[in-house]
Amino acid sequence: MSEDGKELALPRDGGAAALVATPFEVGRAPFRIKGNAYRGHLDYVSNEIPGGLDAQAEMLKRLHPERGELWARFMDQTFLASAWYDVYPIAIAGVACARIVGLPFLEFVHRRVCVQAQGDIKGIHRFLLKLISAKSIAVRIPIMSAQYFDFVEIEHVKADKEAVVARVSGIPFALAPWWTTLADAYIGTASEIAGGRRPLISAGPYLDAGDAQGVRMCTVHSQVTWQDGPAPEEES
Repeated sequence: MSEDGKELALPRDGGAAALVATPFEVGRAPFRIKGNAYRGHLDYVSNEIPGGLDAQAEMLKRLHPERGELWARFMDQTFLASAWYDVYPIAIAGVACARIVGLPFLEFVHRRVCVQAQGDIKGIHRFLLKLISAKSIAVRIPIMSAQYFDFVEIEHVKADKEAVVARVSGIPFALAPWWTTLADAYIGTASEIAGGRRPLISAGPYLDAGDAQGVRMCTVHSQVTWQDGPAPEEES
């Protein structure tokens, strides 16, 4: 795949319609995520969404006449934290939950992931609290994404106290706004918990990287900067 393709225009709905129209059979997409992400999503739905998991299941059924029941059934399984699962259902479940609470799709995703990040960083990723530098956090979290996604490739283009810029490839375009929102929420939350300044995170342009596995792919640059000056360096 090449990063030299034309710029792709992001959909106004954050990719919600494209996700619901995924060509993949439920549970069989060749793009996968670790079960820990599903567990975090389901915990959030149980505790924060009116009607909880039942409401999510009903909304999933409304999203698509044929696949909705299958999505609801998929989300009803027991997810193992370290096992790999089709990534599309968790993103589509975000579409369903956003409709339940009346939020734009990506705004819901950001809120939900911030909550999971808080738990993860005080638990399985507590080592992030030892990273004093905001730059270190911004560099480390995208690399960590390889532990959660089996399709994302990260290459750092620039990493200094002024900014951290990464080239991210291997992402289906339908998932790209969702994925960059996850990164934004996680990096920002980690920086704040570690006692640093919340960074400014931007993504784009999204460049056409051709087709793979029957879907449009893209390459995107993400940039982390700090609003009130350079990020502090790590203490020795």
